Amino acid sequence: MGYGERTTSGLANYKLDLVIFDICNSVVLWFGLDQHLCQYFAKPRTLAVIFRHTPNFEMANCKLLLFLFFLTLFSFSCSTSKETFDNSIVNYGIKKQKIIQELAEYAIAYTIDKPQKLFSTDTLSNKDIKKKFNRNGYGGLVTVTYKNIDNNKIFGLIDSTVIFKQTTLKGVTEIIYDFGAKERQFEDDKTNSDRYVFLTVTNRIYYRRRPIPMM
Repeated sequence: MGYGERTTSGLANYKLDLVIFDICNSVVLWFGLDQHLCQYFAKPRTLAVIFRHTPNFEMANCKLLLFLFFLTLFSFSCSTSKETFDNSIVNYGIKKQKIIQELAEYAIAYTIDKPQKLFSTDTLSNKDIKKKFNRNGYGGLVTVTYKNIDNNKIFGLIDSTVIFKQTTLKGVTEIIYDFGAKERQFEDDKTNSDRYVFLTVTNRIYYRRRPIPMM
């Protein structure tokens, strides 16, 4: 093999490294995978070496192997990713507890004389309060409950609460503000954290994640 051939081969290998590296990063960003786990599993240069020395290597085979690799990676990282996602929302809620209380008080006042105790923040005529909901990440469907008997903390509408609901790729996520006359304490529930969680954010504020209801 001449010098020119070695140089051409080296350039091709380098380009393949870059392609696989870009694919790895794209999948990490697309699926929101845990960065540390990806750094452990996703070794673009190692993958490139394996693929380059695979007999009868073809791009179609490369794509299939990459798909299987990332499918395995995603299954390993899914629960870790959800835990990271949950913790980030709880920590954000701790920082925003005063805002949550203000928005909850507004929701209570807004629905007090209305037969319908839920509303979409997009329908609010007050542009300032609408902006406040959206800017702080609590825009969406808001439900205020009074004298509700379904106190299932995972799937129910807990009595005397304001529920800020969003639908994400991780499922339905809700920040729950308890405005009951008597302060209550709900225990955290992570018994099946891959499907649902119920976590304490701070005094009177809770976080819930559950599956998206099937139509």
